[in-house]
Amino acid sequence: MLAIIACPKNIILLFDECGTPSFSPNAERCHFLGVCVRYEQADEDAIFAACDKLAALSNKTPRKNNELGHSTSLKLARVLSAQPVAIYARYANLKSHRLRNVVEAYGRAGNVVRMGIRARREAGVRERKIPQTLHSHMLCECLLGSILELIDASEYPLFTVHPFIDDWPIPRCDEDLYLNGRSESMQREANKQLARENKHGFIGVKPVSLLQNTSPPLLLKRKRLVDSVTSTISRSSVFTEQIPGSVNPVTILSSGLGQKVSCVDITEQLARDILEMAPDVLKPE
Repeated sequence: MLAIIACPKNIILLFDECGTPSFSPNAERCHFLGVCVRYEQADEDAIFAACDKLAALSNKTPRKNNELGHSTSLKLARVLSAQPVAIYARYANLKSHRLRNVVEAYGRAGNVVRMGIRARREAGVRERKIPQTLHSHMLCECLLGSILELIDASEYPLFTVHPFIDDWPIPRCDEDLYLNGRSESMQREANKQLARENKHGFIGVKPVSLLQNTSPPLLLKRKRLVDSVTSTISRSSVFTEQIPGSVNPVTILSSGLGQKVSCVDITEQLARDILEMAPDVLKPE
């Protein structure tokens, strides 16, 4: 008998954020939203074709998020609801005093180590700012959460995951940790989950790549797709004042995607997770 060798499926993960990740009272939004779009690479051309016009995937110049009006977001939600995609959205309330206290204490403690040890050994190390901390935790939650969700939905999880994130100003000294180190960590956690669930298979995670305005055409389409999906989710009633009787984009997405779309408040979870990372330094309120 000939042995059948299974080949891993290639999975695309696209991440974008909406809102300024800071606790400034002057912030335009009181929520920080992270969105991860997941699909099989084999389905990418069909998804692009379906969303091309509404998401402006082929435009010469990118469309800004605030240029996607409510009516267009509803149309895009209807198109997306019929596509082989999963959408994993999470958000944090930046008005939460508990989250602010935990993140600021974590930042102070982390910068003591960062400047006391790393800055002495490496050139160019600066204190880490609050936006970097919030973005990092939201990014990890969305990417890893989407991968774990994929494992739960598969009987034999054999995947190679290709994560991409919309352009973000990563300090040069943190690039390796932010991109390569993160993928290694996610791969370990994903395969630990396989072992816990007694499932056969393997999850490989490639280094995280940035989606930039100067990226090649294929990556530009991925960037514009996740930009548009994030903009659509951001028009949910959770984040905006809606006209009475108007339709929620997330409701439309759920009607077609079912459990493959979720939009969850993780404010308290973020605070707990950060506290667990540094229990000896941070004290609960």
